[in-house]
Formats: sequence, C-alpha cells, structure tokens
Amino acid sequence: PNFAPDAVELKGWLGVNLFTCLRRNEANCRAFPRTVEVLESIPNLASAFINLLEPGSSLPPHFGDTNVCHRVHLGLIVPGGVEEC
Repeated sequence: PNFAPDAVELKGWLGVNLFTCLRRNEANCRAFPRTVEVLESIPNLASAFINLLEPGSSLPPHFGDTNVCHRVHLGLIVPGGVEEC
C-alpha cells in the first residue's frame, strides 16, 4: 500500500524489499545473494524489490508514490499469452 497512493486494492501481491532509496535491507539481501550481486552492478539503482503475484490475482492500473524515477515490472513467469495478461 505504501507504493500505491491512489488506494488501489492489491490482493495477492507479496513483496521482498531489497533496496529502498539506496538503503539496503540486509536481512533480505542475505537471502538473495546472486540477485543482489546483479542489482549492485546496475549504475544508479536506487530501489529494488522482488514481488510475487499469487495465482489468480491481478494487478490493476495504478500509479506510484513519485514520478521522479522509472519503475519497471519484469515478468519472469507469466501464464498464457499477451492477450491473457
């Protein structure tokens, strides 16, 4: 909810915070050492999260907490084709 100020309801969205505004969440980073290694190689990376949408959940259109950065969602496992997404 802190990243969806337009009060959209995000059911089934689980997240792991790795970095927020250059602050490192040490406990979470220890759990994902290879991912963190890759992320730390990206210049000027300020924030990074791992998010999981549970089966059957959806991500409705929403806006974030700021428009001063680019936020990208990379689907690693996406069921069906483009039309179903």
